[in-house]
Amino acid sequence: MEITKQDMQAMQAKMDEAKTKMDEQMKNVPEAQREMVKKMMAGRVPMAQAAGAIKTSYKKVASGEKVNQWVCAKYEGSREEKKVKDVWTADWKSPGLTAETFKVMKDLSEFFEGFAKDMAASFDKVGSEEWEKERGYTGIPVKTLSYSDGQLRSTTEVTEVKQGEFAAALFDLPAGLMKKDMFKQMPTR
Repeated sequence: MEITKQDMQAMQAKMDEAKTKMDEQMKNVPEAQREMVKKMMAGRVPMAQAAGAIKTSYKKVASGEKVNQWVCAKYEGSREEKKVKDVWTADWKSPGLTAETFKVMKDLSEFFEGFAKDMAASFDKVGSEEWEKERGYTGIPVKTLSYSDGQLRSTTEVTEVKQGEFAAALFDLPAGLMKKDMFKQMPTR
C-alpha cells in the first residue's frame, strides 16, 4: 500500500464529511442514545481510542521478567475495569535504541500531522518521558497481549532489533501486480 500526503488529505476530507453527516443525524437523537452510540463507536474505532475517547490505564505487576534477550517490567492494561492488554517493556537503551533511532518517528509525525493530530503527536513523542507518561508505562514494549471480552485476540512480540539499510528494490511491486487507487474503491453513502 502506498499513501501520499495528498491521499491523507483526501481521507481527512471524507472523514470530515462523514462526521458532519453523523453529527447532523445525531441532533435529533435523545442524549442517552447519543452517549450509547459514542461509547459503541469509541470501542470499535481505533482513532477514537487514540483520541482519548476510552483511555487504557496501566498498572505495573512484575519486574525482572525475561522476554527474549531483554529484562522487562510487566504491565496490565485495563479499560473501563476490563483487562485489555498485558505489556512487557524493556529499557529503551537495552535493544540499542538512541535518539537518532526515533528521527523516523518525527518524520512519520509530520506525515500524519494534518490527518490525525493525536496520532501525529504520539509519533512525535516516541522515546520521550512525555510519551511514557501518556502511555502509562515506561520503556519500549517488546511483547503485548491484547484481549477483547476476556479472550486473547492478538500477540505482538519483538524478537530482534537491528539497524541497517533497506535496498530500494524491496519496495518494487512484483511482476503482474497493478497499482489501484484505494479511494476510488472506497464505498460512499
